[in-house]
Parts: sequence; structure tokens; C-alpha cells
Amino acid sequence: MAENYSSLVDVSRLALQMAYVFAKKAMENGTALNPAGGNRFGELAFLVDRGCEEVIISAFSIKTLPAVRFISEEHGQVDTGKDPQFTCYLDGTDGSN
Repeated sequence: MAENYSSLVDVSRLALQMAYVFAKKAMENGTALNPAGGNRFGELAFLVDRGCEEVIISAFSIKTLPAVRFISEEHGQVDTGKDPQFTCYLDGTDGSN
């Protein structure tokens, strides 16, 4: 379990760095607040929020990691594998309810 935890911490750091880079680029090129469909509540989702969530969830989808359950504003519940051992909550930066 300790090895799994260490791997998850490493991937967490990498995922957050990747999301930061994504958000920074979206802000720099003016696409951050572009509409990106609706979220699970039927509210408008912005490109920066949807994209950052996708980057983070993708980083945890590596088959050698234990499964993680994500509960997020834009994607709802996403499991990266069978029988998730960990839960991660993601909330976008747009300031909506």
C-alpha cells in the first residue's frame, strides 16, 4: 500500500503541473472561457475547467496505478479502474455554484 500511495502522490504532482500548463496556455491564447458544452448539472462548462479535469483524470488512468474514483463538476463520477481504492474531488475554477 505504501508503494501505491507514493505512486499516487507522484502522479498527483504531475497531474496538477500538467493542468497548470493547460490552464496557462488557455489563458494566454484567450480560449480559457470558451464554452465547452454543459456540465453534469446542465450549467455551461468552460474549456479551462473541462480541459484541466480531463488532463488530471487521464494522468491517473495509468494501468499500473490503483483505481481512483473522481467526482467532478464537469465530468461527474469517473472511475479509472475496477474497485477504486481512493476518491478525488475536482472542482473547476469558474466560480459557479
